[in-house]
Amino acid sequence: MQEVEELCDRIAFLKSEEIITIDTPASLKSKYSESFEIKLLIDKHFKAKLNELEKLKYVKNLKIHENENFLEVIIVITPESTATSNIFTNLKGIPIHDLIVKKISLEDVYLKLLGE
Repeated sequence: MQEVEELCDRIAFLKSEEIITIDTPASLKSKYSESFEIKLLIDKHFKAKLNELEKLKYVKNLKIHENENFLEVIIVITPESTATSNIFTNLKGIPIHDLIVKKISLEDVYLKLLGE
């Protein structure tokens, strides 16, 4: 699907020989995106600061996994335009050792539309 996204201006998804949707890759992802993930790796002693994130309206889910030295934090947020910047405003002063933002892919859209 990565190649499709890079090479195609418009994409059609078919189901039982019928077109169920046709649009640009960006528009399809925007239309069918309900959330995306932000994964962070931070020092353990900042755990209390994370409680503030759970109270934010655009945070759908917050998971914290502890290992010996760090906290792996997975934040699922709504695709509101200000959500990401507000997350990082609330994380001000916390050193981030690693950061991954996972947005919806065309493959996610395909699976969502076809229910597979």
